[in-house]
Amino acid sequence: MGPRPKVATDLILNYKKEHGIIDEAIKTELQLWYLHDKGNATQEEIMEMMLAVDQELSEKKYFAKVKLG
Repeated sequence: MGPRPKVATDLILNYKKEHGIIDEAIKTELQLWYLHDKGNATQEEIMEMMLAVDQELSEKKYFAKVKLG
């Protein structure tokens, strides 16, 4: 399937579960989804990852500061 936003992955997986195959209909639906989404889902997922890393680094800095007293 390749890397794609979770929403797009779910769209494909649900279609395959319901229809048993990936055909031209879902490929067209997926392209329309990308057209309407305009990269927003990808940007949101990247921001979520960046915020999670930032949170993790902040926690590590906090605990390192506490240990040093």
